[in-house]
Amino acid sequence: MLWLQRSRISWLKEGDRNTKFFHSKAVWRAKKNRISRLRASDGTIHNTATTMEKLATDYFKEIYKADPNLDQASVSQLFQKKVTAAMNENLCKEFTDEEIADALFQIGPLKAPGPDGFPVRFYQRNWATIKSDVVAAVKEFFHSGIMPEGANETAIVLIPKIDQPVELKDFRPISLCNVLYKIVSKCLVNRLRSILDELISVNQSAFVPGRLITDNALLAFECFHFIQKNKHQNKAACAYKLDLLKAYDSVDWVFLEQAMYKLGFAH
Repeated sequence: MLWLQRSRISWLKEGDRNTKFFHSKAVWRAKKNRISRLRASDGTIHNTATTMEKLATDYFKEIYKADPNLDQASVSQLFQKKVTAAMNENLCKEFTDEEIADALFQIGPLKAPGPDGFPVRFYQRNWATIKSDVVAAVKEFFHSGIMPEGANETAIVLIPKIDQPVELKDFRPISLCNVLYKIVSKCLVNRLRSILDELISVNQSAFVPGRLITDNALLAFECFHFIQKNKHQNKAACAYKLDLLKAYDSVDWVFLEQAMYKLGFAH
C-alpha cells in the first residue's frame, strides 16, 4: 500500500499486476518532486539542506502572517447576518456515532497519512475495534474545543507547480493531517453543507455543492467576447484582473472568527 500511495496510480485501474511498474512510477515521482536547490530573495542559489529548510520556513512564516494594515472592524461590518436560530440549533447539535462513522468512511482510504503514519484505510478496516475510542475523542473535542495531543500536527509537503522550480512561490504547500483531525473536519463540513448555498453569494462558483468553477470561466469568456465585439463608443468597457495569489494562506484567523460571528454563527 505504501508504494501504491507513492505511485498515485489508481488501484482499481492497475491492481497489483505489476509491482515493478508501481515501484518505477514512485521512484520517478520522487525524483521529479525532489527539491535540490532554492533561490533566496537576494537572488543567490542554495543547495544545502539546512539553508533550504531555513529559506522555506522563513518564506511560509511571512506569507502566513496576518496583514497588519487590515482594519478588521470596518471590514467585518460588510457582513450581513444570514445564519438563523434554526440553522444554529441544527449546527450545534451533538454529533452522533453514525455521523462520525460516516465522516470517516467518506474519506478516501488511500489518502496520504499525517505525521502519525496511520492511513485512513487502517481506521476503516479496524473500525469495529477502535470505534469507541475514536468516537469518544471526536466528541470530547466538540465539547472542550481541545484536540488530543498530537492530533492536529501536520506534515507540509511542497508540490511543484512547474518543472524544476527554484523559487518557493512555484511550490504548492499541501498539509498532510492525521486521520482524527480529518474526521473532525469532515463532520463540520457535513453539517455546514446544507446551509452553504444560503450563505455564499451566487458569484462564488467554486467549493459549493451544485456549483461549478467552470461557470465563472465561461462568464469571463463571454465578457471578453462582448468587449472585443463592442463597437459603440458610448458603451466602452474595460476589464480588471485581480491577483489573488495565496488568498487563502493569508487569511487572518481572528478576522475569520469575527466574520463568522457577524454572519450569525453561534459563539
